[in-house]
Amino acid sequence: MINIKHLLPSLREKKRYLTYSVDANEQPNQIDITNAIKQQLFTFLGQWGYGRSGILFVKTNKTKGVIRVARTAVDAVKTALITLRTINNIPVRIQTLTTSGILNKAKSHL
Repeated sequence: MINIKHLLPSLREKKRYLTYSVDANEQPNQIDITNAIKQQLFTFLGQWGYGRSGILFVKTNKTKGVIRVARTAVDAVKTALITLRTINNIPVRIQTLTTSGILNKAKSHL
């Protein structure tokens, strides 16, 4: 059996947690929101950028959610979220509430 050495903490990817909220007159369901955000991020960042940004949906609520992002891609992900205008022909506005390095602090804004 081969022992795999763990990465040193200094070599690990540093991550940030973005809390977002969705404002709409007629609220789309959570699955549609998540899929639209994923599609928008993939379109805006491209295949290479999406892979390098390390996007992971951590927690979602009806109108809010938390996304884990690499530290270097925070601004690009925020820009991609702002450019999303419609979900299933429903006009929406997505805004980022907080950016944090600690998951519990980001969850407190849900």
